[in-house]
Amino acid sequence: EDMGLLKYILVIALAIIASYGVKFYAERHPPTSEFLSRVATSSNIYSRFIQSASGIPLQALGANPVATFTANELKGQLIVISGGNGGIGYETTKGLVKRGADVIIVGRNAERIENAIQRIKDELSVEGFPGVSVQYIVADTSDLDSVTILVRTFALHFSDRKINQLILNAAVWPTEYAESKQGYEIAFATNTLGPHLLLRGLIQHNLLTLTSRVIAVTGDIYLT
Repeated sequence: EDMGLLKYILVIALAIIASYGVKFYAERHPPTSEFLSRVATSSNIYSRFIQSASGIPLQALGANPVATFTANELKGQLIVISGGNGGIGYETTKGLVKRGADVIIVGRNAERIENAIQRIKDELSVEGFPGVSVQYIVADTSDLDSVTILVRTFALHFSDRKINQLILNAAVWPTEYAESKQGYEIAFATNTLGPHLLLRGLIQHNLLTLTSRVIAVTGDIYLT
């Protein structure tokens, strides 16, 4: 027990030393301070680490951990998100709508997606966001045939607009072994093969621009 406590104290001490080291360097190296500010704006992970390890607020490093919100900053943008009806995807979709983006959710279950869209409208009172549309297309990213049809659907119905952002969010991590329709391990098919095929198809059909953003959401669960 004494050794465990000693290790814990050592970790805390190292974290405090590291935080002061970062602060010292950032004060003398503006690009680092600017980088930390951008990181803090997009995520509070660094803030939680610093505060829990040393009690030092991130503001001490010259960064602002509070993300700014500007209504209509994404107005006119078409954003596609897979798995946008639940969890992180749902909150992301809601945030995009708040910022004026037109969103297309890709998911496997039409009823769940429709319920999610209705919740977003109820929570945000979409009447306050005129011109914003939230649509969906049913597709299974673990099924390569379904992804191929999805790409064709985009090419057929959205050829007059380019996709400004593609958020590859849909993912699974099964507790038991399972295979996709094509015989691939289900997590590999859903998290890697399907998104790759989708991205490649959108590029081939010229549905992305040179400035389009492709965002792949992942997590440390896949490292275990």
